[in-house]
Amino acid sequence: MNILKRLKCNHEYETISNYYGDYINYVSLRHIYRRSAKCKNCGKIKYFSDLDYTCKIINDGTYKYK
Repeated sequence: MNILKRLKCNHEYETISNYYGDYINYVSLRHIYRRSAKCKNCGKIKYFSDLDYTCKIINDGTYKYK
């Protein structure tokens, strides 16, 4: 993905998955991330500390270690 496109993007995040139970520790040991979301336009993935109650997908394994 073009980095300039990602910098100029007005991100519209759509929830990929919610994280519950021990999987929260698998996602990150420093922060508590409860959901992941992906931008519809550029594909950037961002992690949030709140849950999206409309999303029914749980612990899908989208997290990639950085």
